[in-house]
Amino acid sequence: TYNFTAMPQKGGNGIVATASNSNGRYIKFADGSLICSVDKSVTEQNNGASAGNFYYSDSNTWTYPLAFDAAPRVICQVVGGHYNAISAKAVSVGTSSTTYLTLSINNTTNDQGMELMAIGTWG
Repeated sequence: TYNFTAMPQKGGNGIVATASNSNGRYIKFADGSLICSVDKSVTEQNNGASAGNFYYSDSNTWTYPLAFDAAPRVICQVVGGHYNAISAKAVSVGTSSTTYLTLSINNTTNDQGMELMAIGTWG
């Protein structure tokens, strides 16, 4: 059952904190889990062509709104924008930030929206 008299809980594992700052949003759970997310935009779409004739954006850095105690799993997704980019990926993942880029089928420079999510643990 849910307990809404204090902090929301289910099965005794409550949410410790949820907040946002200029680096995105986060949810800390009592079991040590941490989820961070952010919406980003990439404008460089004209580097390459890389393997398979895809073009790639410059690497950008996302500093998490709250640091992890070990490198998290990072998921990147292309959304909105011009739809030139067909894929996004985390290039380098650390405990306090990750670098990411997008892949495109052409070298046109257009704004491209992205959503990033990091899932891991906090100290």
